[in-house]
Amino acid sequence: MDGYYLMPHPLMLMPQIGKGEDLKLYQVSLACHKIAEELANSSIQTIIILMPAPKDCSCFCLLGGKLFKGDFKRFTSDSFEISGPLDEAFLKKLQEVILEAGLPFLLKTAEGYQLDEKVLVPLSFIDQYNKAYRLVPIACPVLDDKTLYHFGMCLEQVASCFPHKTAIIASANLSHRMPHLQATMTEALDHQFLQILTSSHPLRLFELKEGEEFLQYQEVMALMKVLLGTLDGKKITGEIYAYQNPFGVGYGVVSFKSLGLGAKVFKYIGKSDERIYSNLLIESNPYVSLARKCLEDAVNETKTLLEKTAIPEIMIIHRHGVFVSLYKEDNCLGRCGSVHPHTDCVATEIMDHMLALIRMLDTPLIKEELGQLKISVDLILNPVNVSMGDLNPGCYGIRVSQGDQEGIVFPGDNRVKTSKDQVLLACQQANILFDEQVKIERFEVLHYEE
Repeated sequence: MDGYYLMPHPLMLMPQIGKGEDLKLYQVSLACHKIAEELANSSIQTIIILMPAPKDCSCFCLLGGKLFKGDFKRFTSDSFEISGPLDEAFLKKLQEVILEAGLPFLLKTAEGYQLDEKVLVPLSFIDQYNKAYRLVPIACPVLDDKTLYHFGMCLEQVASCFPHKTAIIASANLSHRMPHLQATMTEALDHQFLQILTSSHPLRLFELKEGEEFLQYQEVMALMKVLLGTLDGKKITGEIYAYQNPFGVGYGVVSFKSLGLGAKVFKYIGKSDERIYSNLLIESNPYVSLARKCLEDAVNETKTLLEKTAIPEIMIIHRHGVFVSLYKEDNCLGRCGSVHPHTDCVATEIMDHMLALIRMLDTPLIKEELGQLKISVDLILNPVNVSMGDLNPGCYGIRVSQGDQEGIVFPGDNRVKTSKDQVLLACQQANILFDEQVKIERFEVLHYEE
């Protein structure tokens, strides 16, 4: 997908309804205009809007048909209608995918069905900049974490089947003032919620306790868990465009972006009691932590001894190529690793390459340097033989080889602008000439650093 957003749907945002009170939400209004402009500039052709389902609903509600429509007749005499085409192809494919996944859904017909403010308020901004889109409105119930996240993954899977650009919007308000909570308390909870969403670990959302103060967030949390599912396997960043709470209800506008490859975490969702989940997603990264322990033990001349239970299972059961890098004052002292695994598991790969890297250094490390050193670990995923036409230097690294000689270039190398640049740089590293005998492998990278 090409756009990920959280937008509120207060009726007071509409000048025809707010009648001057909408000015109290001018920051939120400007942020909604910003999103609408971004969607238009990005030539988004399919817009998915997630909205809260009725409280007694236990399945995802889809809207089938050719056209959608809705109006504000219930709220103002200055009524106006919003209408447009539904994305029938997307909906058809989505039904196939979620049926295969075994997720609960209900298909409603658009004929005679009126969408409400949860969809219409965001669209009222979008339509001012671009009407050349097709809509996929989905009502999401409050279900278990794994089902919500899986549904988001299904949405991403369907979007990837089409060549045009797709964006997803979670339409939900935040807190509402509760009798036992002061206004300052509800705003503090809103800020805590938004800080989690825009932190480097937004998946901490799944660890929010369902205490009384967070019950009011059930609907928006359900939508955000679906949205996070669309970003599975990606590194995520978020930006708060605006937040206001002038009427006792919190309204937040947030944009999310993918920064490249990240961890695929679906199998850990819903297992909050499992150490792997908290270690991998919340606490210090286990890959880097293991490399750090190995480094410190080597410099201190002690042996790295770890109980198997102290190492997350994900590092024991998987085999991947690994590269370990060491930095001091932002200067890379060295990197050691391989595209293909040479040992029985990731944990052993990390320890072996860290020890090899230490031996490679021109100057022996001393204990006093440990606090100045930074470590990064790169996991190599899905290496596959390809031709020049299959390369994308912004997304994939490459390994070129001929006999025993090899050259490796990671994705995003600032010396590389084209696929040809990437191949030639790798050949230069390998000290080989590029010809038909050169073998090219493409791989993905998961990057972790201190």
